[in-house]
Amino acid sequence: MENFYWMVAAQGTPARMVKFMGEGHGLYRPEHQLYAAQEMIQWFRTYLKP
Repeated sequence: MENFYWMVAAQGTPARMVKFMGEGHGLYRPEHQLYAAQEMIQWFRTYLKP
C-alpha cells in the first residue's frame, strides 16, 4: 500500500496514508476497518465529484 500511496502522490494527486498500529497486510480490527472505510469515502466524495 505504501508503494501505491507514493505513486499516487508523485503524480500530484492529493493523498494521505494512515497506518494502524498492530495491523499487518490487512485490517483485522473492526474499528480500524470502519475508520479506513470512512477515510476512503471522504476522499472519493472530495476528489471524484461529477
